[in-house]
Amino acid sequence: MKKLLIYIVLLSTIMYADCSDPKNDFDGVYCSTKVYLRSDGVLNDLYDELNRLLTEEEKEILKESQHAWMDRRNDRCSINTSQGFFINMECATATTRNRTRFFMARIDECKSSKGCNRDNLAKILD
Repeated sequence: MKKLLIYIVLLSTIMYADCSDPKNDFDGVYCSTKVYLRSDGVLNDLYDELNRLLTEEEKEILKESQHAWMDRRNDRCSINTSQGFFINMECATATTRNRTRFFMARIDECKSSKGCNRDNLAKILD
């Protein structure tokens, strides 16, 4: 397990190093997308971890809150015009990282002696 973790860290460092100095806008989009996708992957893993700690009713609360959060993220970080669909990857990444911190706090909360607070699960935040 330790070797796998070290490999993942090294791999992510190597992947980021390729993007340390984008040469043009297309390189920038490519690199921003890689960073966003890594953040989104972590968020998905934490969502699954949190979901495993919840009752069926709490899972539904979390699911509704997550859908509302995604709608808000999309409204704030993207625009659809006659010229095309545009996503601000920095906004999407920052919003996703904020949600990641939210999930980490909920996981800690649910594992505590007090258990999961349903009001907190329902929060959208960002």
